Amino acid sequence: MISTGNKDYYGIEPGVIVPFADRWNVRYGFRFRDGYGGSTGERTDTHRLGVGYSLTKTDAINVRFDRQRGDSNQDSWNFAYIRRF
Repeated sequence: MISTGNKDYYGIEPGVIVPFADRWNVRYGFRFRDGYGGSTGERTDTHRLGVGYSLTKTDAINVRFDRQRGDSNQDSWNFAYIRRF
C-alpha cells in the first residue's frame, strides 16, 4: 500500500482505572478511531487491558496488552515506567 498526503481521523477513548490492594490497579480502555474526508476508510477498534503498580507516590510501573482490529490487525504488549512531578 502506498500512502500519500494527509489523512484526517477522529478518535474516542474511554477507560476506567480500578484500584485494588494497597498499590495495585487494573485498567481497561477502548479506542474507536475512524478516518473521514475522502476515501481514507481507516477504522480501528482497540481494546486495552493493563495492570499497574505504584512503587512510590511519584513512581509507577505498568504492563498493558492492546488488541487492535480494523484497517490493521495487531496485538502488542506495552511496558511503562511513570514518573509524576
